[in-house]
Amino acid sequence: MPSTERDYPVGHPSSGDYVPGSPEALAWIEQNVKLKGEEDYPPGHPARGDHPDRKDFSRPAETVRDFSRPHTIPKNEFEAVTGESHSEAVRLHQEREQERVKKEQAKREAMSRRGA
Repeated sequence: MPSTERDYPVGHPSSGDYVPGSPEALAWIEQNVKLKGEEDYPPGHPARGDHPDRKDFSRPAETVRDFSRPHTIPKNEFEAVTGESHSEAVRLHQEREQERVKKEQAKREAMSRRGA
């Protein structure tokens, strides 16, 4: 005996009895298909932007500042939090970065000499 449960609602383009332009198809399209820029979800859907349970994942998370990279932080904020001079911290950071790059280059050169 065939199942009476439908895989798709009446008027859905994938339903077995779909007839393009029929009143059921037009009603389904009007209810479910939105033009570009319109709301993607029906009222009450949890993913809808105005739903009370919706978490706004589009905003960046509040993160802790990385004070080891002083050039990424405004001077007044850096000095207020650390009590150190921003320009001195930037200079020290640049020196450490240059040392790191030199060590990395020396390591690569040594590896290439071993391999050659």
